Amino acid sequence: MKKNRIIFFSVIYDEMEEFIKEFIHSIKKQTFKNFTILLIDDTSNKEIKKKIISELNDFKIIILDGKGEGKINRIIGLKYIKKYKANYDIIVFGDSDDYMHKNRIKHAKNFFSHNKEKLFCSNLLFKKNSLFQTDMFFKKTISAIDLLEFNAVGLGCLSIKISLINNLIKIISECKTTILDWFLITILLIENKSKIYVIKKSMVYYRLHSNNVIGNPYINLTNDKLKLMYQIKILHYKNIIDYLIKKNVKLKIAAEIKKKLILSQKNLFCLNDEKNNKILRKLKNILNKKKKIYWFQAAVSDQSLC
Repeated sequence: MKKNRIIFFSVIYDEMEEFIKEFIHSIKKQTFKNFTILLIDDTSNKEIKKKIISELNDFKIIILDGKGEGKINRIIGLKYIKKYKANYDIIVFGDSDDYMHKNRIKHAKNFFSHNKEKLFCSNLLFKKNSLFQTDMFFKKTISAIDLLEFNAVGLGCLSIKISLINNLIKIISECKTTILDWFLITILLIENKSKIYVIKKSMVYYRLHSNNVIGNPYINLTNDKLKLMYQIKILHYKNIIDYLIKKNVKLKIAAEIKKKLILSQKNLFCLNDEKNNKILRKLKNILNKKKKIYWFQAAVSDQSLC
């Protein structure tokens, strides 16, 4: 009988040092403890690695050297899992600057034990100014169309069946955008014609902080941050369209992506003229009126700022 059917996969890096205590604690307090931990070590601070090994010595831990790039680090870990996939049924992903509810691993195990679906997502709570905001997942399932509206479903809250491992490696290898998770999960849903099932009580606490690609939009929102947001969105939409064309996939979602692309291009154009201060004020009003906190890109997905 196989002893470790679940593998927990994360990447550790220097910027996570201030969050390491909570990250380790959230792993130690898991109510279901029969899982393997796979970490890609992309730190220059050897004390982080030592602390993890010392604190998590009750678990089987595998640590591999990272290569300084998020995409490559993910591929290193996934290729290792592929090599030993006979030992595992489920991959639970986690971000080392976040932390998770004590029953997260248990919920993933129970979900896949009773369902045929291949994708499961823990609910997200966003941490802003040391306070936890209300959860953003308002549906039981999330589709590729839903992900055009927001990109909050990252690998940090995702659990998958091991049967998707080859698909994951292939998609990541072809990704051309810095928002790897957004592209990966969107294509994964399209290719598998599936949805992500959300369990609200299975929480992952996600931080909005300066180390995010854009940072916390609720603090020091600037015109440059706004431009970067739309540059990323444009690259993301183009990347998906190119991928679908390359694979000769013709779906209704392609038309929706093109609409999003055009809107983002229009908003970026408007930000480059003298109206940008007015647009910035308009966006802040949009963000402040939201009853549920959305990831920065999501807050203005369908908003024309011009």
